[in-house]
Amino acid sequence: MASFKIMIASQPSCQQCRSSKRYLTKKVVPYMETKYKADETAQGIASDNSYTAAPICYVVDKHTGATLDHWAGFNMHKLHQWVENYKREETK
Repeated sequence: MASFKIMIASQPSCQQCRSSKRYLTKKVVPYMETKYKADETAQGIASDNSYTAAPICYVVDKHTGATLDHWAGFNMHKLHQWVENYKREETK
């Protein structure tokens, strides 16, 4: 079981949100979707980093609750990186 979880704080009618979720689903990597307006962590990350695109994606350590990484919008490089991390941990 992976030591982290991928969070996607989405907005309604957001194509980049759908693309991010579709990518992870296609790669069979679990994620948790939240609504941006209800997700204080995502709002803080967006504010602190001047993110303006949706979704706000972030990765949380399951043991400590620390945010390990974050990005905004559909970021293929970051998604691929965390898919590979997930698969590496699952094969241990």
